[in-house]
Amino acid sequence: MIRALLLDLDDTLYEYGPCEVAARGALAERFESLFGMTRDTFEAAFVAARKRVKDRCHTPSMHSRLLYASEMLHTLHTSTGASTVPALHAARELEEAYWSTYLATMRPRPHAHALLADFRARGGKTAIVTDLTLQIQLRKLDALGLLPEVDALVASEEVGVDKPARAPFELAARRLGVDLAACAMVGDNLDKDGKGADSLAIPFYHARTDATGIGLSLEEIAEDVFRRNAWTR
Repeated sequence: MIRALLLDLDDTLYEYGPCEVAARGALAERFESLFGMTRDTFEAAFVAARKRVKDRCHTPSMHSRLLYASEMLHTLHTSTGASTVPALHAARELEEAYWSTYLATMRPRPHAHALLADFRARGGKTAIVTDLTLQIQLRKLDALGLLPEVDALVASEEVGVDKPARAPFELAARRLGVDLAACAMVGDNLDKDGKGADSLAIPFYHARTDATGIGLSLEEIAEDVFRRNAWTR
């Protein structure tokens, strides 16, 4: 019997692509307004800054948009040979430009609310197991209106390592008070979510994204979970 669902967040309970495109656009506009940076120049600078951060950081902090903005500001300052200090006062403004647009663009996938609510209504427990930092993942769940249906949340920041490492899954199960053997994982990423589930020998449901069209819809996942548990609607 599946007593708990461990669920990925990004690209599982909502579609990541449109949010990222809109947020990058807002960030580019803010860079242009502050520094006269064209969109093409911004894109090249953003990609380079993200790579430098990820090459330097080997913890979940590598996902931080604040770090990307700070890296870009330092690089911009160095490349212009300015004698003043870097424009670090803009770092938080730039990060917020990104995330405020991202959050405003988010929409829950069809059946996301029902999957969580129906499973919990039948006595199951739910936990989000996600990479990135706790603060922004909480903001995302709040924006999606899913927080009331979540019993536990583990962001990779809390354990110092991203999926598919065992630590995030194990902490989620402990927070739920459920044995890992009674859990199932729901996620879009075969390398992170799928391999993590395989390493723990728990069922894995491959959630379908609009980008790939591969996997199961959240409604199909719910139907299979209910079938395994011999629940009826």
